[in-house]
Amino acid sequence: MTILIAITGASGSGKTTLAEKLKSQLGSKYNVDIISMDDYYNAQDDLPMVERERTNYDQPAAFDLPLLATQLEQIKSGKHVYKPNYDFTVHTRCQTTDVIEPLDICIIEGILPICNDELAQSYDLKFYLDIAIETCLERRKRRDIVERGRTEECVERQFKETVILGYKQYIVAQKDQADICLTGQESLTTVAKKLSNCFLRTSLNIDR
Repeated sequence: MTILIAITGASGSGKTTLAEKLKSQLGSKYNVDIISMDDYYNAQDDLPMVERERTNYDQPAAFDLPLLATQLEQIKSGKHVYKPNYDFTVHTRCQTTDVIEPLDICIIEGILPICNDELAQSYDLKFYLDIAIETCLERRKRRDIVERGRTEECVERQFKETVILGYKQYIVAQKDQADICLTGQESLTTVAKKLSNCFLRTSLNIDR
């Protein structure tokens, strides 16, 4: 049985960084891997680029949630899965997939991994990063300009048109599903160490 951990919060809240630090802390004792929910965005091969750029990526409908739920169930059962990959430079899925082999612990990070009851019930531990939205915008600017080839104007426009609305309507609602809310008052390195120690003390049953 694989332990599933969800890390969620607004875009730019530090989910990926926390997931990587938590993996580093737990990896000395367990076989751990990270899945980005971003890879479960719907394929848009049938749409021209101009329409792909107009897609609202901050709502549940933007994701293939049935595929995510199915693969989480398979991962939890100790099976391997073929995880999709998403290319943000062209706003659609890659032709290639990654094989996720059986794990002790799988960390899933993204904006909406616990957005409905079915998904929320899949996880053993659920963390919500409750970070000021202004901080998230500045982090997103740095990321999207460097890693995704966006302009600052493009990032700010998308943030105002869809990101803020998605945050208020869908993302923040996940706080009620989370086991622990993290405020960002401590460094993510410190938080990861505390979460790792808490996890190890609980002695969750990992039976593979």
